[in-house]
Amino acid sequence: MDDVWGIIGLSSLIASVVTIGLGLIRDILVERYRFRRQSEAGYLQNQIRLYSQIFFLLERIRCLELDTLFFKEPSEDIKEINELLKTNSSSLESRVVADWSALVKSFSLGIDEKDEAEKRRLRESASDKIWDITGTIREILNSNLLPRYRKIVGKTVPDM
Repeated sequence: MDDVWGIIGLSSLIASVVTIGLGLIRDILVERYRFRRQSEAGYLQNQIRLYSQIFFLLERIRCLELDTLFFKEPSEDIKEINELLKTNSSSLESRVVADWSALVKSFSLGIDEKDEAEKRRLRESASDKIWDITGTIREILNSNLLPRYRKIVGKTVPDM
């Protein structure tokens, strides 16, 4: 009779150890998966915020052509975009940085230009480049970042 109780006790002990071990393994795997998803969501959220800030500043520069009463000087917006690019360049696609560099070059050529017709052409070229950059940012957000973010957190984020 003592052998039966010994077998029952031993099997209960083994079952408890196996249950605890499987529970710990499951918890570790679930927490690792959850942490990875939260990290990815945070990274995507930072990228979306960065692209949105740049988009807003470019739109503000473009709107300045229409009304200077409500917005800051474009030079302040350009400095702000340059600072965002300097501190977060690894988070941006290279084509956005390249388009921004071309835009800044166009701005600098327009400032130094003496001929009014050429200055107007350079200003129109800069305006076209702003449209190109905002279109690129909109494409990156709507076709890449926002769908990946929605996949993690749900359908809570609208398109741009």
